[in-house]
Amino acid sequence: MNGKLGVEKYYGNYDYYQEKVAKETIGEDHKTPIDATSNKAAKKKSNTQNKPAKKERELKRQICAIEEKIEKWENDKSTLHRHIEGHNPDADYTAINQELETLNNQINSAYTEWDNVTEQLERLKG
Repeated sequence: MNGKLGVEKYYGNYDYYQEKVAKETIGEDHKTPIDATSNKAAKKKSNTQNKPAKKERELKRQICAIEEKIEKWENDKSTLHRHIEGHNPDADYTAINQELETLNNQINSAYTEWDNVTEQLERLKG
């Protein structure tokens, strides 16, 4: 910002921004060539460091999605149990029981998946 107050726009990508900021802090007004090999090495190192973090974020997203499914299915199951407890003579108890069995299978499967993903996350964290 060269001692100016306010916002300065940088047109270009992040590398361009870094180059401009470096020039401003050093006080250079002329262009200096960037060492492409060191820039590539820095990007490669950055990508290598980001892979575990990226994988961790993905696993956490999967865990949240599984937990949301389980919560929805548990709520659906509670609703079906209330229908059974209501002793409604018009209720199709066979269909309700089949739906309960399907929900139980889905919930059990989701818990197994949750266990697997959680185990992966724990291994990743070390």
